[in-house]
Formats: sequence, C-alpha cells, structure tokens
Amino acid sequence: MEDYCDESVPAPVKITRHERTERHPVMTPRRRNKGMRAGIGILMLMNKRLVAVLHSLPVTAGARTLDRVDLARRTLGCSTAIVANLYPATLRNVGALHGITANEKVWQTGRSDILNALNGEATDVLLGFGVQLPTGQNRALFKEQLYWLSTELATRELRVWGFGRRPSHPSRWQRLVHREQPGGSLDEFAHQLLQPLATADYLPARHGRAAPGVIGIT
Repeated sequence: MEDYCDESVPAPVKITRHERTERHPVMTPRRRNKGMRAGIGILMLMNKRLVAVLHSLPVTAGARTLDRVDLARRTLGCSTAIVANLYPATLRNVGALHGITANEKVWQTGRSDILNALNGEATDVLLGFGVQLPTGQNRALFKEQLYWLSTELATRELRVWGFGRRPSHPSRWQRLVHREQPGGSLDEFAHQLLQPLATADYLPARHGRAAPGVIGIT
C-alpha cells in the first residue's frame, strides 16, 4: 500500500491578527485540557479489544458473521476484535453438534484459544455461541465449557455483552431485530440490542432445567 502524499505546496499566506485569533486560537489552559481529554478518549478507544466467543468454525469463510462481529466492535467502541470458538472445529451450523461423536480434545483446544484471546489485553467480550444446548454426547461437554468460561470471565475485569440479553449467534441477529423492531435494520438498532450479560443470562443449570435465557430459545 502506497502512502498518500500531497505534493502541491501552497504559497505562504499572511494572516492578520483577527484571522490568527479565529483560525489559530491561542492554546489557553481550558483548551489545552479539553484537547488532553480528547486525546485520552482516543487512546482509550485504541486500547479497547473485543473478544467474540462464538460456537464453532464455519464451512464457508463466515463473512456475514465476521461482518457482524465488526459491527459489534464499532458499536462497543473497540479498536480491534478477535474471534475464538467454544468448539473450534468445522460444523455446517450450530445444530450439527447434536449428532457427532464427542471429542474432548477439540473442547480443550477451544479453551486454549479462548484463553489466548482473553490474555491478549481484552477489555470486552461478546458471547455469541447460541442459545440452544446440544443433545447427545456433547451436551455435558458444552455445559462444562460454559462453566469454565464463566469462571475465567469472573476472574477478569471485562465488559461482557450479548445481543438481546442473550448469547445469540451473530447469524441470528437480524431475526432478533425483526422481532423487536419490525422493519428495522441491524446497523440501526445494534446499539440498543447489544446489552451487558450477567452470568445467569448464559449459564445453564448443572442439574435439571437450564436457565430460560440459554435453552429452548432460538
């Protein structure tokens, strides 16, 4: 990528005292403090990093999901974003986990990936692994993964977010917008539906019925 450079150099222009005041105001302490606050705000934005914890790797490039993660990054005021998956293997959709053989090695790899992302100076976490627990062999492993994740998040000072107060997968966000704001666009209402998540909003019960915000809602 080439750097842009404007090679046209304007001729010197003499500026009167009045013009100097209007165009180049004196840097008073008040203006200086305001500029410092603005600089601090920009620095804080530059230092904010979003970790999106999703479900699994897509069959395709996952462009739509990545675009929506980037929308969340911009909406939450973060400068960078990274994706980590609970189950970092390729699945055609989140429901495909129901019928496959349990593979504890993949689940452990997911923990390693998430830890690496969280330890990379994360400030915000977006939970987007979906709201339906799998059936079959992977059900218990999925729940254990969520218990582990909740423990890791509790030990860090992070802002934890979900879409519509649930860990909805980004592929479902437009449906939620249509449900809450019929005819509305995702870009328009993302700032309203990206909301803080408490542990109870995504963590299923260890025994018996799971939390209503996690299972049985699509």
